[in-house]
Amino acid sequence: MTKKSSAALYGIAAAVGIAGVAAAVVLARGQPQQSILTVTASPSVAVTGQQVSINVNVTGTFTSFTLDFGDGQSISSISPPSVSHAYANPGVYAITATGIDDAGASIVNTTQVTITQSNPTDVGTMLTETESPSTAQINQTVTISGVLTRTDTGAGIPNEPVVIQSSPNNVNWTDVTTVTTDSSGNYSGGITFIAAGTFYTRSRFLGGPVV
Repeated sequence: MTKKSSAALYGIAAAVGIAGVAAAVVLARGQPQQSILTVTASPSVAVTGQQVSINVNVTGTFTSFTLDFGDGQSISSISPPSVSHAYANPGVYAITATGIDDAGASIVNTTQVTITQSNPTDVGTMLTETESPSTAQINQTVTISGVLTRTDTGAGIPNEPVVIQSSPNNVNWTDVTTVTTDSSGNYSGGITFIAAGTFYTRSRFLGGPVV
């Protein structure tokens, strides 16, 4: 009788012990760590040929990285990239870092860097203008068009602002619209006159970086 009672109590104690161990394992596992990736560029504004420091920082476990500089060049690595990169041409570039974490997820982060021309030199420019029609009716739109060119090469200058103005007396001028030259340096804009009379028009390029 005594042995049977002892065996029953032993079995109950073992069951309680196993349940306690299982609970401890579940608590120790916790929540999975979130994968975080960021990319920074310093300086964020630089000149052509200047080295830009680009760093990728992560939280969590990653197995591989790709860093795209935005100018057609990129690198791959198994550790977070920390590199310097120089840009040959002016522009705004998106730097994109992509990391693959240990769960196979793709984490992406992007930053921007603005590159300006180093040691710019003065370039002479010429702006032409034509009006069509030269005689118009009230509320008829007159098209002002022309081309912005370099005087040293004669090439059209793209992506530059041209201000179109009008005046009733060739003295006091009012900005009517601002247009942007196309890839060949051409521009075009319209003016609508709401009263009869003789009016003057002109186009102005205020200058800026010319590549």
